[in-house]
Amino acid sequence: MAGGWTTPELVSAVSNAGGFGSLAGAGVPPERLREDIRAVKEQTDRPFAVNFLLAPPGPGSRDVAAAQRFLDGFRERFGLPSGETDLVAQPPPLEEQLEVVFEEGVRVANGIRYGLSSAIFTRDVNRAFRAMRDLQAGITYINAGTTGAEVHLPFGGTKDTGNGHREAGQAALDVFTEWKSIYVDYSGRLQRAQIDNVDQPAP
Repeated sequence: MAGGWTTPELVSAVSNAGGFGSLAGAGVPPERLREDIRAVKEQTDRPFAVNFLLAPPGPGSRDVAAAQRFLDGFRERFGLPSGETDLVAQPPPLEEQLEVVFEEGVRVANGIRYGLSSAIFTRDVNRAFRAMRDLQAGITYINAGTTGAEVHLPFGGTKDTGNGHREAGQAALDVFTEWKSIYVDYSGRLQRAQIDNVDQPAP
């Protein structure tokens, strides 16, 4: 789950073999994560995941100096320098990482010929509305799977999905209806044109 254990080559190979490749994202800087996602996409057109380790750290020993003194005994055997004792664990930039996954996810989803249905799971209302705006699909679900269409809503896709029309709901009336305008005059007199509304004197 931590960065470095997987590579774009490994993830794409798993996906190309019929599995579900998973790219390790924990601890990976956002820009490198973006590069890795794009590298996987260049090598496969199959689904893959980006995985994060979100479990809180265990209680463990936080005495870095004691741990380094213990390891220094092994370092000395191999002629290695002593370990540093002023180490501070930096929390991973999770928000920036998730933003990269969102941006690249939309890019991946839009990078295909079809666009029937799409979905996003998020608690961030701004990301939800950005997905509604940016995903090139006839249907976008927020916090729900792509289970089907609502019968009372227009149903249809974009790009090479369907024929460009929308079925179901009131929108279907336009698809299956040919409009024709009818004008009937019951007065029995010749009517003036609508723009001819000013009396002109006879020459």
